[in-house]
Amino acid sequence: MAGLPAGEPWIRLGISAAVFAAMAGWEVMARGAVSDRTMGSLANNLGVVIIDTILLRLLFPVAAVGAALGGEAQGWGLLNNAAAGAIDRGDHGS
Repeated sequence: MAGLPAGEPWIRLGISAAVFAAMAGWEVMARGAVSDRTMGSLANNLGVVIIDTILLRLLFPVAAVGAALGGEAQGWGLLNNAAAGAIDRGDHGS
Protein backbone atom coordinates (compact mmCIF):
# COMPACT_ATOMS: atom_id res chain seq x y z
CA MET A 1 0.00 0.00 0.00
CA ALA A 2 1.21 3.47 -0.81
CA GLY A 3 2.20 5.74 2.03
CA LEU A 4 2.81 3.02 4.60
CA PRO A 5 6.31 2.21 5.81
CA ALA A 6 7.74 -1.11 4.62
CA GLY A 7 7.87 -2.47 8.18
CA GLU A 8 4.29 -1.49 9.07
CA PRO A 9 3.13 -5.03 9.95
CA TRP A 10 6.16 -5.45 12.25
CA ILE A 11 5.50 -2.11 13.91
CA ARG A 12 1.90 -3.13 14.56
CA LEU A 13 3.00 -6.52 15.87
CA GLY A 14 5.55 -4.94 18.19
CA ILE A 15 3.05 -2.45 19.61
CA SER A 16 0.43 -5.17 20.05
CA ALA A 17 2.94 -7.42 21.79
CA ALA A 18 4.03 -4.60 24.11
CA VAL A 19 0.43 -3.78 25.06
CA PHE A 20 -0.35 -7.48 25.58
CA ALA A 21 2.75 -7.92 27.76
CA ALA A 22 1.84 -4.86 29.82
CA MET A 23 -1.72 -6.07 30.35
CA ALA A 24 -0.55 -9.61 31.19
CA GLY A 25 1.96 -8.21 33.70
CA TRP A 26 -0.73 -6.05 35.23
CA GLU A 27 -3.02 -9.07 35.61
CA VAL A 28 -0.26 -11.15 37.22
CA MET A 29 0.64 -8.31 39.62
CA ALA A 30 -3.01 -7.90 40.63
CA ARG A 31 -3.53 -11.58 41.37
CA GLY A 32 -0.15 -12.41 42.85
CA ALA A 33 0.85 -15.90 41.70
CA VAL A 34 0.49 -17.25 38.18
CA SER A 35 -2.03 -20.07 38.16
CA ASP A 36 -3.26 -22.39 35.43
CA ARG A 37 -6.38 -20.25 35.22
CA THR A 38 -4.33 -17.11 34.58
CA MET A 39 -2.24 -18.82 31.91
CA GLY A 40 -5.40 -20.16 30.26
CA SER A 41 -6.89 -16.69 30.31
CA LEU A 42 -3.76 -15.19 28.76
CA ALA A 43 -3.68 -17.90 26.07
CA ASN A 44 -7.36 -17.30 25.25
CA ASN A 45 -6.81 -13.54 25.01
CA LEU A 46 -3.81 -13.99 22.74
CA GLY A 47 -5.82 -16.37 20.54
CA VAL A 48 -8.60 -13.80 20.21
CA VAL A 49 -6.08 -11.14 19.18
CA ILE A 50 -4.56 -13.40 16.52
CA ILE A 51 -7.91 -14.49 15.09
CA ASP A 52 -9.25 -10.92 15.07
CA THR A 53 -6.15 -9.65 13.27
CA ILE A 54 -6.38 -12.33 10.59
CA LEU A 55 -10.10 -11.76 10.06
CA LEU A 56 -9.70 -7.99 9.83
CA ARG A 57 -6.86 -8.31 7.33
CA LEU A 58 -9.08 -10.53 5.16
CA LEU A 59 -12.55 -9.06 5.61
CA PHE A 60 -11.96 -5.29 5.46
CA PRO A 61 -10.55 -5.29 1.91
CA VAL A 62 -13.36 -7.59 0.74
CA ALA A 63 -15.96 -5.34 2.38
CA ALA A 64 -14.44 -2.24 0.76
CA VAL A 65 -14.58 -3.83 -2.69
CA GLY A 66 -18.16 -4.96 -2.07
CA ALA A 67 -19.20 -1.47 -1.04
CA ALA A 68 -17.51 0.01 -4.11
CA LEU A 69 -19.24 -2.45 -6.43
CA GLY A 70 -22.59 -1.80 -4.76
CA GLY A 71 -22.12 1.96 -5.10
CA GLU A 72 -21.19 1.59 -8.75
CA ALA A 73 -24.27 -0.53 -9.45
CA GLN A 74 -26.50 2.09 -7.77
CA GLY A 75 -24.82 5.01 -9.54
CA TRP A 76 -23.63 6.54 -6.28
CA GLY A 77 -20.44 8.52 -5.88
CA LEU A 78 -18.75 11.75 -6.81
CA LEU A 79 -17.68 10.76 -10.30
CA ASN A 80 -21.08 9.31 -11.18
CA ASN A 81 -22.78 12.58 -10.21
CA ALA A 82 -20.26 15.10 -11.58
CA ALA A 83 -22.20 18.10 -12.86
CA ALA A 84 -19.27 19.84 -14.59
CA GLY A 85 -19.38 17.49 -17.58
CA ALA A 86 -15.62 17.67 -18.23
CA ILE A 87 -15.24 14.18 -16.88
CA ASP A 88 -18.05 12.81 -19.04
CA ARG A 89 -16.79 14.49 -22.25
CA GLY A 90 -13.19 13.48 -21.69
CA ASP A 91 -12.16 17.16 -21.89
CA HIS A 92 -9.43 17.50 -19.32
CA GLY A 93 -8.17 20.92 -20.33
CA SER A 94 -5.92 19.84 -23.16
